[in-house]
Amino acid sequence: MPDKVTSASYRIALAAGLFSLAVLFLLLLNFQEMSWNDPLSSANAAKINGLTAKHRLEPDNESIKKEIQVLDQQTRQYYFNSVRKARTGSYLLVAGLVIFIISLKIHLGNSSARSRKSDK
Repeated sequence: MPDKVTSASYRIALAAGLFSLAVLFLLLLNFQEMSWNDPLSSANAAKINGLTAKHRLEPDNESIKKEIQVLDQQTRQYYFNSVRKARTGSYLLVAGLVIFIISLKIHLGNSSARSRKSDK
């Protein structure tokens, strides 16, 4: 029976480890995306600042006002979606690592118990 438990715990640890690596990779990509979509320093922020200056000169121009609103909404949406992905990814990473550690402990515990039994 310990062989089946050891084998299953090893496979679970392997799957959880691979899952955690994949989540970590996606989190790193997401953090890169967050830096690109930072509302204060992104390309859209520079466009918004330029359009705001233009809007001050032409306060009655509705097309400039609409363009500012659209860019502002896009910038905020990208940023807050990235923050949400980072939070969810962090939870997934922690869960994957916890499962990995527990499965590895079970696997190593059963392996060492089996080797001690065979030594006797």
